[in-house]
Amino acid sequence: MTCTEEAKAKRRAHYAANREREIAKTKVWQAKNPEKTKQICNKWHRENRHKIKKNEKAYRDRNREALNARNAEWFAKNPEKRLNYVHSRRAKKLLNGGTFSYGEVVALYVKQMGNCAHCFAFLDGKYQIDHVIPVAAGGSNWITNIQLLCAPCNRRKSAADPLEFARASGRLL
Repeated sequence: MTCTEEAKAKRRAHYAANREREIAKTKVWQAKNPEKTKQICNKWHRENRHKIKKNEKAYRDRNREALNARNAEWFAKNPEKRLNYVHSRRAKKLLNGGTFSYGEVVALYVKQMGNCAHCFAFLDGKYQIDHVIPVAAGGSNWITNIQLLCAPCNRRKSAADPLEFARASGRLL
């Protein structure tokens, strides 16, 4: 063993023997030095980003079934949050920004009086969330860019421009 390896082994043994005390000392230091703690963490994360991603991918690969089951269970318990998650993720990927809550969607349903925003059919609680200006065309994910459509209207509209869709449906000249 070299000198540095011996020192490392000695530090590891000391830490193992005094783990609780060392953790408490670290927490006290971090509380007194929040800026330094943040700088150290950010620097470490920047320098080790490739290791972190590699380890996260390995973890996901090893635990794919358990993670899928956990996600499916969570989404089954929280269907309203699933919609928000899906729409927000897509908008974030395209850097469009914006988010909305389930409560805002319920308020929009009331504002639309339970009717489809395009054909005015009664939705009976079975609506699809549609972006007036599609996310693919640069539309945001804010509630001001959301409308509730029936499934047939949403399928027809797809990622079409709202004016072109209205024109094609005969609602505009």
